[in-house]
Amino acid sequence: MNNIYVITGATGGMGSTLARRFKDKGDLVLCDLNEELLLELQKKLGVNNQIIVGSVTEEDVLNKIFDKVKEMGSLKGIIHFAGVSETFGDPEKIMEINLVGTAKLVNKLEPLVTDGTIIINTASMTAYSTHTNEEVLKLLENPLDENFISNISKYLNNNADLAYGLSKKGVMLLSKTLAPIIGQKGGRIISISPGVIKTPMVEREMAKNSEAINNLISMTPVKRIGTASDIVNLIEFLCSDQASFITGTDILIDGGVTGVFEKIKHN
Repeated sequence: MNNIYVITGATGGMGSTLARRFKDKGDLVLCDLNEELLLELQKKLGVNNQIIVGSVTEEDVLNKIFDKVKEMGSLKGIIHFAGVSETFGDPEKIMEINLVGTAKLVNKLEPLVTDGTIIINTASMTAYSTHTNEEVLKLLENPLDENFISNISKYLNNNADLAYGLSKKGVMLLSKTLAPIIGQKGGRIISISPGVIKTPMVEREMAKNSEAINNLISMTPVKRIGTASDIVNLIEFLCSDQASFITGTDILIDGGVTGVFEKIKHN
């Protein structure tokens, strides 16, 4: 059976770079919101790679992904990039898209997990600097609870930045809570926490706020911001047999800047 990789946020900077790198590793199911960009990407990669238009927060989209994977072959990997930043503005929607959507995707495809399947979700370095209490952490561990959004909204203070950080902390927690379940089937689940990555969106920000970006670069131990290839290199390793002992955890890939921020905060 063919190895199938599901890539969400497939037309973004990281998603499209990964799709190009993985096109010879198996068949791809590419999911994103923009049909035109998906068709363009599919044309570049080959028609054996399938596209699905929509958000993983929608049940019909999840059903389409499930059916397509089952029809095409064996689920080798889920690499989930899709999400929104704090600039989206609506705290509850940020939580619903970033965390609930991620949990729904994993929950829907979990029956297809088999020996060697890898699930990689995208958190953020922001989660490391978003501090909270035990009560909120317990809520974040159960994002599929029917009252999750109404319960967590009490702690968001109508603050999009806080919602983003907590949503990504919840994504990190999914790896810990689901690793035993996924492991029973021979699979692994991991989250990655990128720092500032040079995507088209960040490039536009660099053009507007070059001074702030240059200050960030000067604070970063490796003296640069990340690239989509940095992220894809990590994912390629995590999907390989060389990473077969890594599961249930988060991997921070930020050039070391989170540690610098923490040190400044405590001085």
